[in-house]
Formats: sequence, structure tokens, C-alpha cells
Amino acid sequence: VRSVEGPEKTCIWSGYATTPGVERHIVTISDEQAVLDGFSLEWAYPPALVASAGTVRNCIIRNYYGTGQYNNLINGSAVVSNCVFDGSVGCQLLNANNRGRLLQVEGLAQLVGCEIRNYKLTRGDGCNGAERATLGVAGSAIVRNCYVHDNALAFKLYSAVTHYTNAAVRVEGGFVDNCTVVSNTCLHDSVGGMVVSGGTVRNCIVAGNSGGSDKTPIDLFAGEAYAGEFSN
Repeated sequence: VRSVEGPEKTCIWSGYATTPGVERHIVTISDEQAVLDGFSLEWAYPPALVASAGTVRNCIIRNYYGTGQYNNLINGSAVVSNCVFDGSVGCQLLNANNRGRLLQVEGLAQLVGCEIRNYKLTRGDGCNGAERATLGVAGSAIVRNCYVHDNALAFKLYSAVTHYTNAAVRVEGGFVDNCTVVSNTCLHDSVGGMVVSGGTVRNCIVAGNSGGSDKTPIDLFAGEAYAGEFSN
């Protein structure tokens, strides 16, 4: 399915919904041969985009209200390229079990040449704020040539939460290559840029991010159990 005039003029719209527990996905792709090209996906109750196979390219995903674990989920063998994920409305977390991630890439999925911006993550009462991130990478996923910038995560950490588990980018596995992570902010003893607990990070620029209640410049944090690889 390919738009004629591109994502700025061609929109798939689900209708704005803010009722907790009622999901309104905009697009679900599960076939290896499926292609979605050149659309704006707007106003969903996340996950807005769920892709476990196929290809999504040249799309803009924006303007949604989220309380779920992932606002967009890319897994299986899906490939997403040249897309913009814009969290201009943001996510209000309602319980402690939700991870609150704008985008989760896992399995064998690939995210290539995408921009992730303007995510404003707040928290609801009773949410302890562990492992929040704008972008989460896990499994054997590949994230390459992506730009993560101007995102803000704001919530309090309680004593039971390990410090430095939250960040603009949280790498738990997979391969992150040639990405730029700049100008992101995470408050309350969190890392502004990238937290790495697994996988490989290579050829990345992680700079100009701030973390903690005093907005101390914290760009990169590797947990004590990290056994992966950093280079360049």
C-alpha cells in the first residue's frame, strides 16, 4: 500500500481515544510481503504501529495518547526505514507494570534511517518509573543510522528502583550502529542519553544529554552486568 502524495498529505487516522484499556491500533503488519509506504499514522490509543513482518517506510507516526507498555512495537522480521516517530502528545503512565516506551525494536527486526523526537513521558500516581525509554532495543534487533533527539522523560524514582535504568535509549540486546542521540533529558537519577545492559553499540554519537534532578550531563551508562561491546 503506497500513498500518492506522501505522509504530509495522506493520513491513516483511527480517531482519538483516551479510555484506559481500549487499544486502537492504526496499522498491524504480519506478512513478509506486505509494504506500507508514505503515510502519516495519527491519533491512536497505542500501540499505534505493530509490525512483526513486512516493510514500513517513509511514514510519520505521531499524535497519540499512550498508557501502554509500547507505543509502537517492531519485532519478528519487520523492517522499518526512513520513518519519523514523533511523540508530540506523549505518554501518561498509569501503573507500575508499563514500561512506557515510544518505540520498542526486538526479535530480528530492523530500524534504519529513522528519526525519534519530541517524546514527553510523564507518570501517573503509583508508577515507580523503571526501565522507561524513548527507544528500546532488545533480542537480535538492528538499529542503524537513526537520530534520537529532544525527548524528555520526567518521573520520580522510588527507593525500590535501581538508579540509571531509564534513558532516551535503552539497549538490552541487539546491535546499535551509527546512531546519534543528542539533546534528550531524563529527570530524577536517570540517564539522559543511553543505558546499555546488553548487545553491541558501535560508531554512535551520544552527547549533550542530561540526567538527574540537577540535569547533570549524563550521556552513557553501562550496567555492572554488561558483557557486550562498545567501539568507536
